[in-house]
Amino acid sequence: MKFRIVVLIMLSFIVYTAVAQSTQRCVVKQYNQEQEKTPLSGVEVIVSNAGSAVSNTYGELTLTFRTLKPGDRVKLVSVNKTDFELYNKDVIDEWKISRDDTAFPIVLVNSEYFAQYKRNLKNISSDSYKSKYEQAVQELEDLRRSGKIKEDEFNRKYNELDSRYQEQLNNLDNYIDQFARIDISEVSVEEQRILNLVQTGKIDEAVKAYGELDISGKLRQARESKKALAEARNRIEKEEALQDEAIKALKEKQEHEIATLKLAGGKKNYDKVLSILRENAMADTTDFHAVWEYAKMADEEHEVKEAERFYLISLDNCKDDVYMTSTVQSALGYLNYKRGIYPNAYKYYHESLDNLVSLNNINPGAYRKKMAEVLNQIGILNNKTQDYEKRQNEISLLALEITMQLYEEDSISYREPLADIHNTLGNSYSDTINYKKSEYHFFKSLELYTLLFNEKPDTYRFPLAKTQRDIGILYYNIKEYSKSEYYLKKALENEKQLFDSNPDAYRWDLAEVQFHLGNLYYATLDFSEAEEFLIKAYDNWMWLHTYKNTYNSPLSYRRELSKSQRSLGRLYKAMHVYSKSLDYLFKAADGYYLLCIPHTEECLPSFEETVCEIIETIQDYTQTNDNNLVPLATDSIFYSPDDLYSMLADYQLQLGRLFYAMHNYDESEKYLILSSENGRQLYNHDPDSYKYALAMNYNMLCYVYMANYNYTKAEEYINMALNYMPDNTDLLDSKGELYIMQGNKDGALKVWNKIIELDPDFLENHNNSTTFYEKLKELGVI
Repeated sequence: MKFRIVVLIMLSFIVYTAVAQSTQRCVVKQYNQEQEKTPLSGVEVIVSNAGSAVSNTYGELTLTFRTLKPGDRVKLVSVNKTDFELYNKDVIDEWKISRDDTAFPIVLVNSEYFAQYKRNLKNISSDSYKSKYEQAVQELEDLRRSGKIKEDEFNRKYNELDSRYQEQLNNLDNYIDQFARIDISEVSVEEQRILNLVQTGKIDEAVKAYGELDISGKLRQARESKKALAEARNRIEKEEALQDEAIKALKEKQEHEIATLKLAGGKKNYDKVLSILRENAMADTTDFHAVWEYAKMADEEHEVKEAERFYLISLDNCKDDVYMTSTVQSALGYLNYKRGIYPNAYKYYHESLDNLVSLNNINPGAYRKKMAEVLNQIGILNNKTQDYEKRQNEISLLALEITMQLYEEDSISYREPLADIHNTLGNSYSDTINYKKSEYHFFKSLELYTLLFNEKPDTYRFPLAKTQRDIGILYYNIKEYSKSEYYLKKALENEKQLFDSNPDAYRWDLAEVQFHLGNLYYATLDFSEAEEFLIKAYDNWMWLHTYKNTYNSPLSYRRELSKSQRSLGRLYKAMHVYSKSLDYLFKAADGYYLLCIPHTEECLPSFEETVCEIIETIQDYTQTNDNNLVPLATDSIFYSPDDLYSMLADYQLQLGRLFYAMHNYDESEKYLILSSENGRQLYNHDPDSYKYALAMNYNMLCYVYMANYNYTKAEEYINMALNYMPDNTDLLDSKGELYIMQGNKDGALKVWNKIIELDPDFLENHNNSTTFYEKLKELGVI
């Protein structure tokens, strides 16, 4: 009930606001003339609205603003450090809070150096001003003496010259300060040479050097080039407008072509549609509509790798469009759900829901339909992962509550989402063994989908078939087999029609119905019918695994293959066809073992149960005279083409290793001992072939007992392993590790010396490290 209240509060469309503080990272550095600036610690920076902060050893500090936000101007109060003053004033005057967490630069300069630098500049500049003033006065006097100007004009011009000179002297400190703040470390080498001329008193040479650069001429040329580009751009924009009109017209025609291809149906035509949409997306990956349409079509056609790639491009193209971002995230959630990558599915679904909640807070009620859809998908995911804490139907019931409100407002528009949510709840209650409620929701879904199907058969044939299949599975679970057969056969009729129109898109769903019909006939002991449908399901999933392996992974459709192989294994065992039974069971075990690597908790029970079924089948087989059994190839270290038990020993060994990796040492010990018992029988029959495998089995048991601190047992098994292979350096490495755990440093050192004596390249062959070697170094033994 508590979770229900929390979810309702979270999603009840109540607007909420969160007080978020803005922060600004700063980096404080010291100005070092031509040299690179260095971090400066102990600098106190005080700004309005954020108080003060002091730079650390790396010159870093962070200001936290109470009410300002990114983009707002920052008002500096002071920058304090003894013997230093602010250098980059111009940058500080334009300071705004960063929108992308970029660190703001604050540069300080040594006060004594800076004062001396400016005094030197003042002397140089004053001398230059005085020289230019005296030269101008001399020129006036020459004009007066030559009679070219009269006394009154001389006096007027002299007074103007003197007044201007005094004004310039009054502003000289500002000019000096401005020049002194030119960051020499950040200008070109060419300019550094010119600025150095100023510092050495050669200011007229510096002026001449700047003139020779013709900066104004180059700037004028750059502006003229920019103007020419703007004019060219205007011409291009006019041409683009004409092309846009042509593209618009051609797009409409292409949409008509796509509609015609879809109407015609068939694999060839759907492949043509996919090719057209891909070409559109590749032509401009920044065109959201083109990329999105191709991603959706690729998803529908089970081209999962392509769908994921272009969904992610769509997500990048969404930019600030929160609604479309949420839509793409929802699509990625569903894609990952179908692939069985459930953590990613949860991630994208919840990101989508968070965006919808934020939108709904701004515009309450406007996003109810989309929120209900995403909530329903999360409910379906909870069902699939059998997450009982999250799956107490709160999510799906909330989706139902929202959709019922919408349905009451507009029953026509909301029949489909309501039918979908009823289906989700039907599956949820079925999984939690509440079959009465499950039946109620399934039939509500069936009723709505039947109405929709009667209006638009082509559009709603698939969801109708899915609901019929789910009802068939429900009745199978409660052993009402005749009802189960009825609804599964109904689903099969619809799935066949869908498959005929687009085999690639509906092959999986057809196989799912065939699989459940096969299991139904197995339960009713109709083995010939069971075999027919299970083989068909297996063939369809194998086709998908072979030709639609688009996730770039060997696990594509592995779940489906493994469960169909396991069902066929059970069927042939019941039919006493042990060779086929073991063939399929071994394939199923291989598949589940591969699935255990990325999905251990989810798939380990199926793997363990399949291994148990292999054991039972072998026991049944050994009581028959079936001599046609042909063992299957495997990568097992125990495997031998002459002995079926070698395969069993390997599966037990693999189970032991899996449980060891999960730190379930009791289960690991159980399976490793079973494996070693079979391994001993194999060794007694053929010592040379099984010596290494049995020794490694004992080595694994040594590690299990070490993990449980049972050093006596651990030593017993590692010694047993070494009895078979006394000079095996990997086994000696394990024994050395055991000695370290027992505190036997002398024994450990002896073992290490023996390893190096036997194999001088031992460390190099083990990437220069083993646990034993590292522990020896830690203890100072070597």
